[in-house]
Amino acid sequence: MAGIRVPPDEGRPLLSGLSRETRTTLLTERKKSHEALDAKVRRRGRCDRRRCHDPGGRRSVGVRRSAYRCNYPEVCFYADPNVQSAIVARFQVVTSSWQYLQYPNTGYAVVNTRNDDVAYVLQSDGKVLCVKPNGSFGSGERVVAVRIDSRSSC
Repeated sequence: MAGIRVPPDEGRPLLSGLSRETRTTLLTERKKSHEALDAKVRRRGRCDRRRCHDPGGRRSVGVRRSAYRCNYPEVCFYADPNVQSAIVARFQVVTSSWQYLQYPNTGYAVVNTRNDDVAYVLQSDGKVLCVKPNGSFGSGERVVAVRIDSRSSC
């Protein structure tokens, strides 16, 4: 059991009545179970409340958070070009076709909280704008639709 450091007894009432060998065995078992769980989570790729894991085995620090009240993995549209205004639409599905806004207005702010996907925004004049991953923009033009693409750059 080389490499396992057994902590001193003080402050550990559950371990204090056990022999040094028993404590070492318990701590080793605990460490092995945590390593097995981490390996299982890395293979699956998932987020829990403490941290996010991906199938590649990399670990990001902390929980994925929202930006301007727009939660991961959404693309949000705001009532005017200011992100402090009300959110009027949220999209999160990657599609090959346009997803239309229910109530297209003139002037929007768009926030893309997705880490690896771009969002294409279609304006009423036919112009298409690209919002980078974790990017945003404000427009005075009328925005009518969005298409979320799995590409990582515009």
